[in-house]
Amino acid sequence: MDMTGRFETAWWFRRSLLALLAGLGVSMGPAVAAGDDHVVVGDRLPEFSVPELGGGNFSTVATRGKVVVVNFWATWCGPCQMEMPHIQQDIWQKYKDRPDFAFVAIAREQDAAKVGPFHQKHPDYTFPLGLDADRHVYAQFATRGIPRTYVVDQTGKVVFRVEGYTPEDFSQLVKAIDTALTAKAG
Repeated sequence: MDMTGRFETAWWFRRSLLALLAGLGVSMGPAVAAGDDHVVVGDRLPEFSVPELGGGNFSTVATRGKVVVVNFWATWCGPCQMEMPHIQQDIWQKYKDRPDFAFVAIAREQDAAKVGPFHQKHPDYTFPLGLDADRHVYAQFATRGIPRTYVVDQTGKVVFRVEGYTPEDFSQLVKAIDTALTAKAG
């Protein structure tokens, strides 16, 4: 086969493969498709309140003037479970005693009957667990994709957002929290 024939064969193969992947809903682009986000960096934190596992409520009204971290997760989500020990160690343990900091990990489409047994298996996760069984709170933020985390500055503006879990992204998340808290202190 000459070079022209090889080129045409390779071109058709790539085109067919891309068509197949598109038909299967597989993207070779960013993890977040256009239109998935309702809240982006620069937006105001939506007002919401969610019940917490074990009682009480987390309300954004009560967090005004604080740096707020809102995380969405689910018990069935592998990347969420990979992220949770880091949330406990690198976020919750580090900042929980600061009066200018608030955190909640909201279980998307899950109630106490699902989250309770998960928490019993992981009693070392001491950060607040919110429940969004009907997905009303999550729907204010996005249409799909977890884990998903937002950092909100003391003025109520979203200053960082990440979807998924990688050590690199998590490091950027912690840096964003540090930056927001430093700005608050300054």
